Amino acid sequence: MATALGHQLCDRVALETTINIIMTQNLLRRCAIDIRWVRVIQQSRHLSSQPLMVKPIRNGKSISRIFKDLSLKTALTVRHCTTQLDDIAYEDISNETLESLTEYLEDLIEKVNAPVDSDVTYASGVLTVQLGSAGTYVINKQSPNKQIWLSSPASGPKRYDFVDQVWIYKHDGVTLHKLLSTELSKIFKENIDFSHCEYAK
Repeated sequence: MATALGHQLCDRVALETTINIIMTQNLLRRCAIDIRWVRVIQQSRHLSSQPLMVKPIRNGKSISRIFKDLSLKTALTVRHCTTQLDDIAYEDISNETLESLTEYLEDLIEKVNAPVDSDVTYASGVLTVQLGSAGTYVINKQSPNKQIWLSSPASGPKRYDFVDQVWIYKHDGVTLHKLLSTELSKIFKENIDFSHCEYAK
């Protein structure tokens, strides 16, 4: 009788463990982490006295290591799980975004027939793009709100939030890079494409 009860207890624990593993896999998959395999370390004869150890592995790395290695992107917006940035992640991403835009715009006004008196400057988180008679664009970090703000001579002010790896204006669903591509294509009178910049998607 005692033996039968012991087997039932082990079976129940094993079933609950399997369910927990499946739930863990599903949760991690939703967060865009592809689990290659799950190693379950257990001693079946001592299941009731020793804790079950479940160690998810991806490419030979533990999940905790993955989150550490991908802290810049995975930890800030695990796809569809959260769009909330911490302070460090925001600084890293916004700096990368503005630096990438600066490089592209500097090359652009040198290679393309830019308006007279065009100039690009970037300092202290503020990118200023002077395009002569077409006006001046100002793109800057807004750290308290974790946003990037745009002042456009063509479409006015906009505030961009970081969602699904892009900077998007929630009122119309248009990304920062898409808007710049559209407006500068009209100013330069040729196709201008910002899609290769950082976080343009």
